[in-house]
Amino acid sequence: MQAAIQASLLETPPTCNSMSSSDVVKKIQGYVNTEKNPTHINVVRGRVLDGASRAIKRSSFDPCAPICLKFMDDVGISEGAVDEGGPKREFFTLAMREISESNMFCGDDGDKFIVPNQTDFRFAIGRLSFMQQHI
Repeated sequence: MQAAIQASLLETPPTCNSMSSSDVVKKIQGYVNTEKNPTHINVVRGRVLDGASRAIKRSSFDPCAPICLKFMDDVGISEGAVDEGGPKREFFTLAMREISESNMFCGDDGDKFIVPNQTDFRFAIGRLSFMQQHI
């Protein structure tokens, strides 16, 4: 299995020349529907992925809906910041930091690969990445 993974890394990936990266971002941003009820996410600063994961797993979760984010302390009291973009940016920065430091990746710095038994975690990361369009 490891040999197959290593061999696939040596293959040249297919190129997509039909859309520029800015076109891709614009297309993704077009999915945001500000008319929908916002997705409320309450997170504790030291456990950002836990809060995000709970929100993503809710049956009412909609990644295209606006995000209403609150940072909470350990006992559930809101920090009181009004989310006009700053808390969202901080949330996604902290979430990506937690992801990069998680056990989802294996290997030496600069040479890491995804651990294959983390399917639920990868799904959550994909959703989080998509949700960054709300910033």
